[in-house]
Amino acid sequence: NTEYAAMNSQYAAPDEYYEKRVTTEQLYAAMNALSTKQRRRIYAHYILKIPQSEIARLDGVDHRTVNISIQRGLHNLECYLKNIF
Repeated sequence: NTEYAAMNSQYAAPDEYYEKRVTTEQLYAAMNALSTKQRRRIYAHYILKIPQSEIARLDGVDHRTVNISIQRGLHNLECYLKNIF
């Protein structure tokens, strides 16, 4: 539906909104609010580009555990950042 597409094109996607609005200091604060495991796994996966399966092997856990940890961490980051805006 072109009307729906046009209506949505005026709004930034959530990740674009955060990219534009979050300062480095705020991002560090949000990351520090996470549990140590969540912070370490998100950093390893998204910054160091380590596959989740490799993180799981290094941590001695199932890859699903790492995936859940990362997903919960991302959710916690989103909640933290929403609270500062």
